[in-house]
Amino acid sequence: MAGVRLRRLVLRGCSGLTATGLSKLATKCCFLSELTLSECLQISDHDLLLLCQNLRALRVFHLSGSFLNLTADSIGAIGHLPLLEELNLSHNMAVNDVVIGAICAGCTKLRFLDLTACSQGITDVALNHLSKCSGLRQLKLNYLGQITDSGLGSLSCHGLLHSVELRGCPQVSDGGVLILVELCRDLRLLDVSGCERVTNAAVTGAMDIVGERSNVLTIVIGGTFVEPDQLCLDPKSKLKIDRRNFCVELFRPDRLERMLCDGEAEARALDMLENDDPLLMEDYILS
Repeated sequence: MAGVRLRRLVLRGCSGLTATGLSKLATKCCFLSELTLSECLQISDHDLLLLCQNLRALRVFHLSGSFLNLTADSIGAIGHLPLLEELNLSHNMAVNDVVIGAICAGCTKLRFLDLTACSQGITDVALNHLSKCSGLRQLKLNYLGQITDSGLGSLSCHGLLHSVELRGCPQVSDGGVLILVELCRDLRLLDVSGCERVTNAAVTGAMDIVGERSNVLTIVIGGTFVEPDQLCLDPKSKLKIDRRNFCVELFRPDRLERMLCDGEAEARALDMLENDDPLLMEDYILS
């Protein structure tokens, strides 16, 4: 009876959770509305399929992190949860475009989706699927190396998004920012911190677009190539700028390339100093 009454269950990081326990959860707790299984390493495809078949009342499901035995085949079964409103799949390397297609087709009430750092399998194809998810309002697409301005153009056709996070997406540029701002007229937050292809042009263009809107749009621009001191920002504008940088370098999909570039630059500097003034070399090391 206790299982029947249970509505919310958080099992984050329970690495000892086995198929036996998950089977009981699926069959005894059929009225669960919120479930967190993030970082539960031993979950298998069979376990997740059983959960999705039985827990049809789920409204909130968190399945973020690393899993040893999960594949896209079972994660796509999340699309069989018709009441789902909030889904967190961040840092889950098995998530791909096909999974997102299945989820968008079946989870018609979905309002919040987190795909942060699902960089191996998520491309512009997934953004096209998401454009058809009419209830979606909050979307986290941080650290995705394969999404481009073209994909954001498809996503923007959705038109009803309130909040979009794109931290550390190396291919996102001014064009992607502007089409999101132009077509998503209810947008309140756009976080592009760490997107180094975003410049002042995105901010000035967005300022012109939102001029006649009733809601305020905040764009987070820390870690971009936006130079706020060179912008003429009207305090009464519907566009607000947040200079903070929320991008975490460790999660960037291009971090290895960046480390290599930084290493090469440092090696060139050291080589130049070694062959020049020894005092400069000493100052460089001390710095």
